[in-house]
Amino acid sequence: MASVTLMAASAAPPEFRAHTIATDLRGGYQVVPVDVNHDGKIDLIALASGMTDLVWFENPTWERHVIASNLPRMINLAAWDIDGDGIPEIVLAHEFSMRAKDSLGIVSVLKHNGDPRHLWQLWDAFGIEKADMIGWWVHDTPVKTGNPDVLATSYMRKGDKTLVSIASWAPATTQVKLTINWKALGLNPAHARLVAPAVEGFQPAATFKPGDAIPVEPGKGWLLELEPAH
Repeated sequence: MASVTLMAASAAPPEFRAHTIATDLRGGYQVVPVDVNHDGKIDLIALASGMTDLVWFENPTWERHVIASNLPRMINLAAWDIDGDGIPEIVLAHEFSMRAKDSLGIVSVLKHNGDPRHLWQLWDAFGIEKADMIGWWVHDTPVKTGNPDVLATSYMRKGDKTLVSIASWAPATTQVKLTINWKALGLNPAHARLVAPAVEGFQPAATFKPGDAIPVEPGKGWLLELEPAH
């Protein structure tokens, strides 16, 4: 009998190269590959414990987008399309601390609310990159709601304008009146107004005067520009 020996050529090992897409993720902790925008391409969600923005990078250009803000001390996330609409829901653990007594241990489920590019346009038009963020958890935050279930974070461009992000965890619609430290914002209350730009799928256009009662629905909120009245 004749025997035949087949010699398979060994495959070359795969080669990888570094492609830097971000260098400013303070406390970078986790990267999750998932198709965020249902275009068939795998994107990257990046969690950084030292930041309060949860961001994702869009394949193939790796343009950076913010999924959600005001999320301090993020520690872990999982992404899966639970409702079958092609966009993943994100389960996020945040408010974590190595000291148990300081760890609130919040788990949030993030669901998309239409096309987020309308919100991004608002951020860009405001000039968010020029603003200082002062979170609701800061004891001397310049804008407060007076309601522990309705929280306000300020994006301050001192002396110019401030974007106030209001979010409600109250079980029912509530009214809040903002307490504003005008000196800290560098604004004159006699010549200021609160403007809610219309954002498709998020909020209608509205204008409030300082001291007005602002209605906030449960699980929702406002993005209000506090600016000098012209």
